[in-house]
Amino acid sequence: MRLSFSGLVCLLALSVANPVQAQVLGNPTDVTASGTAYRIFAQPGEPTVQVLVLGDGATGMYVVGAGTSLVELLALTGAGVGSGTSSDVVRKATVRLMREQGGQRVVVYEQEFSNFLSEPGSYPTLQDGDIFTLEIEQRRRVGLREVLEVSSRLASITLLVLRLADAF
Repeated sequence: MRLSFSGLVCLLALSVANPVQAQVLGNPTDVTASGTAYRIFAQPGEPTVQVLVLGDGATGMYVVGAGTSLVELLALTGAGVGSGTSSDVVRKATVRLMREQGGQRVVVYEQEFSNFLSEPGSYPTLQDGDIFTLEIEQRRRVGLREVLEVSSRLASITLLVLRLADAF
């Protein structure tokens, strides 16, 4: 068998390269995934619960200590409602906790964000498999400027239709 120079170089490179090894599964806390956040906020050996968080920039799986409250979970996610400093934008945020019961997902807690913080004793305890959502709805208020824009466009269309009707 005769080897070319390039074949010899390839064989030499393969013999020097690191040997192929099987994937070694490590600690379950060494989880990495592309496109999905998997965050752990618990001390080693502490009992934990796994909660799916869906919301504004905070979506992901969160492993938290079993005694973590909803307010603490919200703080850990870094999700914010934002300030309503703009007079033409109305923001409404709703906090919701869902849980599987009897083979279906049911809402076990739902509250507007403004009331959420004022009722600290009313939060249910987090359980493994819970889904926590922070839904933010933004609406623009209709102001005088918008009303005038629509009125002027309707007036223009009306005048155009009248001119066309006179032409025929």
